[in-house]
Amino acid sequence: MTEKSEAAVAGKQTSGRPVVKLSRPLETHQGPINELTLREPVFGDYLRHGEIHKAERTKDGGLALSVDREALIGWAATLTGLDAISLEALPMRDVNALSEVLIPMVTAEGN
Repeated sequence: MTEKSEAAVAGKQTSGRPVVKLSRPLETHQGPINELTLREPVFGDYLRHGEIHKAERTKDGGLALSVDREALIGWAATLTGLDAISLEALPMRDVNALSEVLIPMVTAEGN
């Protein structure tokens, strides 16, 4: 984790729900917000958004994992309750902090 993202996620939970503190307010339809609170994912979310990682064969026959960006925005919107258009305005440093919290929640990493 980067120093910035450590500060953003270290020990931050509201009612057992992970919270990502944003580097600057995010403008939403409900007004500006300073943090993202994620709910626990459920099986229906997985059915809608699928795997967050894509596996691709490399030239040497190995496997390379990458993040499926469409799945990432879908998971983020579902678990935060915000629309994708609002989330698309996040600065990349906040996307990175959000990803560090969200990805383990929806993969075997978090179990």
